[in-house]
Amino acid sequence: MKLLCAADLHLGRRPSSKVPPDLGVDARDLGPARAWERLVDDAVREGVDAVLMAGDLVDASDDVFEAYRALEAGAATLAAAGIPLYCVAGNHDGEVLPRLVDAVDGVTLLGRGGTWERATIEGADGDAVDVVGWSFPAEHHDGSPFDAPPPAPERRTIGLLHGDRDAAGGRYAPFAARDLERVPYDAWLLGHIHVPDPMDGPRPAGYLGSVVGTDPSEPGPRGAWLLRTDGGGVTLTHRPFAPLRWDRLDLDAAALDAATPDGGDPAAAFQDAVLRALADLEADLAASPHPPDVVGVELHLHGATRHGPALRAAAAPAELAKLARTSGRPRTFVHGVRDTLVPARDLAALAANDDPAGLLARHVLTLREGGEAAAALVRRARDPLERAQGAARFTRHLPPADPTDAELADLLERAAVRALEGLLAQRDGADGAPGGPPGGPPSDGDGR
Repeated sequence: MKLLCAADLHLGRRPSSKVPPDLGVDARDLGPARAWERLVDDAVREGVDAVLMAGDLVDASDDVFEAYRALEAGAATLAAAGIPLYCVAGNHDGEVLPRLVDAVDGVTLLGRGGTWERATIEGADGDAVDVVGWSFPAEHHDGSPFDAPPPAPERRTIGLLHGDRDAAGGRYAPFAARDLERVPYDAWLLGHIHVPDPMDGPRPAGYLGSVVGTDPSEPGPRGAWLLRTDGGGVTLTHRPFAPLRWDRLDLDAAALDAATPDGGDPAAAFQDAVLRALADLEADLAASPHPPDVVGVELHLHGATRHGPALRAAAAPAELAKLARTSGRPRTFVHGVRDTLVPARDLAALAANDDPAGLLARHVLTLREGGEAAAALVRRARDPLERAQGAARFTRHLPPADPTDAELADLLERAAVRALEGLLAQRDGADGAPGGPPGGPPSDGDGR
C-alpha cells in the first residue's frame, strides 16, 4: 500500500515579506494553498491509497474561509480519484478543523475531542492498514495524549499525532519519545515541529516537518512523505515539492582572499563566487523531480580575511538585490547575510596586548571557548541589550526580544569582531600601513 503523509500545512499563512515583489511571482502562489495543490496532485499522480495529515492544516481561526475553499477543492480532487483523506487536529486548528471537516465531504477527522480513534484503510489488492489518531480538543492541551493508552494494534498500524515530543510539561500535548516506543505501531507520524526527522529505521517515528517553509526559519527541503508498506515493513521517502524553499550558501573568505591578488578587487571576487554558487544551486534544484518556483538564500560569510570592510560593502542589501534571478525555475534571491568574518590576524597574539584591541580579542576568544567566563559576558550584556532594544535607532541591528544565551553570545562575538576590525584598520592607517575605514554597525546584511 502507498500513503502520502504530511503535517503542518498552515493554510492561511502568508510567505515572508523577504520574498521580493519584483521576482515576477505572486507571493500567494508560494504559500500553503499552492503547496496543498501540489500535495493533492502528487497523491493522484502516485495513485496512493490515502492521504494522512498530522495536524495544523489551518493556521488560525481567522483563516477559516480561505482554508475551506482550499480544503474543499483538494478533498474533491482526491475523492474523484478514490483517495480518502484522514487527519488529526493540531494546536493551531484544534477548534476550527472539526468545523471544516463537518462542512467538507471526503475528509475524516480522527480522535475528535482528545481521544484515540482507529480507522481501517483498504488497498485495491485487499491489503489493509489501520490508522490511529488523536486530535487537539482546543488550542492548548496540558496533558499527554498517552494519559489514555492508544488501542493495541490488530494489524499493521500507523499512529498519527500532533504534539510536543520530550517537552517538560507545556501546553501543546506534551509526550515522551518512550511513549511511542511502548506502543508497537509500525510507524508514528508526528506534527507540530516544522523540521523533518530522518524517518528511517524499522519502525519510523518522528516529525514529518512542514509542507512549505513560509519564512527563513524553515530552511531546506519541505513537502510530504510517501509511505509504503510491504512484507518487509514500512518505509518513508521524502517528496520535497514545496513551491518556496529557503537555503543557505557558505562562502569561505580565505578562499576569496586567495582568489584576490594584491591590488585586486575583493568585491568582484565575492560577486563571482556568489553567482557561481547560485548557479550550482539552481541547476541542482532544477534537475529535481519537483523543483521549487522560488528559492530564498542566506549567505554565510565566514573565515579569516584581509578584506572584511570590502566584502561587507559588496554584501550590502542593495548590492545583493542585483543578483536576483527573475526568470526560469527556480527563481532565486538573496535575503540576508550571516557574517562571522574575522580579521586575518592572530587573535591570541592580539589578546596579549594591554590595549582596546587586546581586550576585544580576549572577549572573542572567551566567547568561542564557552564555559562560565563566556556565560558571565552574556549575563552582563542582557541589561544593556534590553535598554537598547527600547531605542528605535538600534532596532534594525538587534535580535528580537529575549534572545537565548546562544543567540546573544553569537551577537556579542560578531559585534566584538566588527569593532576589533575597525580598531585595527584605524591603527594600521595611523601607522601608515594599509587599513581602510572601520567596519559598520554589528548587523547582518539583512539588517539584523
